[in-house]
Amino acid sequence: MPAKIRLFGQEATYQSGKWECADVSLQAMLQSLVDPLEAHSQEADIKNARYAISRYGGLWLSPDLPPEPEPEPAVVPEMVEAKPRMGLGSLFRRLVSRA
Repeated sequence: MPAKIRLFGQEATYQSGKWECADVSLQAMLQSLVDPLEAHSQEADIKNARYAISRYGGLWLSPDLPPEPEPEPAVVPEMVEAKPRMGLGSLFRRLVSRA
């Protein structure tokens, strides 16, 4: 089943590694996102159409929208207090105070 999206007011359909669109320049722009070595399957079609939507900001038009994967919570490392280092400011202060 082809993946249909709407970008810039134009409908585009992606199926088996090929974008179809009435606007030739939009079709060329979308086709440039396709990996020619990618296997052509329903999952690959959906993945590529989702990437185009996320890249250019569009809408999903296919009737059966696949569920969004749950985002994993980001792991935040603990903050470690850094030791103050010698910087250019302290170097200039030492040079000026010696003069």
